[in-house]
Amino acid sequence: ISSLEELTEFICDYSRSKNVPTLLGFGNTPSLSDSSIYVLECGADGFILQDPAEYQKKSIAGVLLDKSYRKIAVEMLTRLGYSPKEANGMFNDVLAFEKLLAEVCLTIEEWNSPDVYSMINNEFSLEEADELATNYPLAESVKGAGYGNAKTLLIDEPEYIKRLGEVYAEENLDAIKNYMILKYVLGEVTYLDQQAFELYLEATKALSGSSGRLSDEKYAYHFVLSALCDPLENCYLKKHDATETKAQVEELCYQVRDYYRQMLEETDWLSKETVAEAIKKLDKITVNVAYPEKRIDYSGLNLNGLFYRDCLDAIIDFNHQLDVEKTNQPVEEGYWIMSTLECNAYYNPQENSINILLGILGGNFYNDDMPTEEVYAGIGSVIGHEISHAFDTNGAQFDENGDFRDWWADEDYDTFQARAQKLIDYFDSIRVCGIIKANGALFQ
Repeated sequence: ISSLEELTEFICDYSRSKNVPTLLGFGNTPSLSDSSIYVLECGADGFILQDPAEYQKKSIAGVLLDKSYRKIAVEMLTRLGYSPKEANGMFNDVLAFEKLLAEVCLTIEEWNSPDVYSMINNEFSLEEADELATNYPLAESVKGAGYGNAKTLLIDEPEYIKRLGEVYAEENLDAIKNYMILKYVLGEVTYLDQQAFELYLEATKALSGSSGRLSDEKYAYHFVLSALCDPLENCYLKKHDATETKAQVEELCYQVRDYYRQMLEETDWLSKETVAEAIKKLDKITVNVAYPEKRIDYSGLNLNGLFYRDCLDAIIDFNHQLDVEKTNQPVEEGYWIMSTLECNAYYNPQENSINILLGILGGNFYNDDMPTEEVYAGIGSVIGHEISHAFDTNGAQFDENGDFRDWWADEDYDTFQARAQKLIDYFDSIRVCGIIKANGALFQ
């Protein structure tokens, strides 16, 4: 690629650029304003230093990210034929180019602010979005990826799209090419040989402060779970029947939900109108336990005779086609956004659902031999925690149908935010280690 025109041809040809970070990513997601319909979300690739704030002044985390990813990049680029000096120069170029983009992007703290949804709920037509992007070939890249008939685009950060159009210029050609090459290499490092994988492990251990390693079998499990979640879950559930556990924990969820109703009815700082809306939302919370009712059908995916990296390509193509088929379609509920084999649980504001994963229904949180008191203290507290997300500073902005809508009386919402600020101030006062204090805005 020796010109901006050739770069544009590359970006818009999905068969060539599908695994390469091309400054803008696409995927269908439920509309914030109407969670029953898919819209095409367009956003940044993500940053090497993760938080855009790090490009203004690096924290300890930013220094660690720079050091760890630089080590991977330099070693892998050297294996590709670049000199260490050239590789370091490319890394510096990419950080400098990302700084131009990061200047207009929301920081992690801003993504966690109560008004984040009002900031990111920006819907455009394809033509409007393309006009916003000016020089960057937004419309053509959308069409090249198969989403050309999308009626509505959700642009999280319009200022990013505008900045993209400004920097997509001939004078930045080398910087953009370095960005794509380096971030492609970083994205591929876990899919190559043992040497590359060990390099990745050393870098991630440095980031987390951990030592040692898992067995190869466990790493293999995690990669299969990431690539083919539903088929792996099917294998597990065929071997381990969770029907009884599902029924028992569902009943406990309804008990906890009933107690929330009692707490809301006894609340003395909310108006009757807001309490009625809150109870309406509470009563409509969908309870999902142990395993999803619907799964992706992978019977049409053929991996026979393929090497590992080719398998991943086939899976990427298969999942991409599934996503393309969602364009402009109604959202089909019943699918989960996390693997039920994880030891976790979550609240989905756009479905107004709590999801208690099978992976958490064992050990200290829940087992068949637990006395009632321990069940309430274990999985009962998890259930209560997930329901609380329906009414935290983020979840409280969605109604009973999962739509981003203000259902609060103005005075009640102001009081609610004032009470939330007290928690933020409290966490701000906690000294985590040495001079490092907690950031209350990141605690939900």
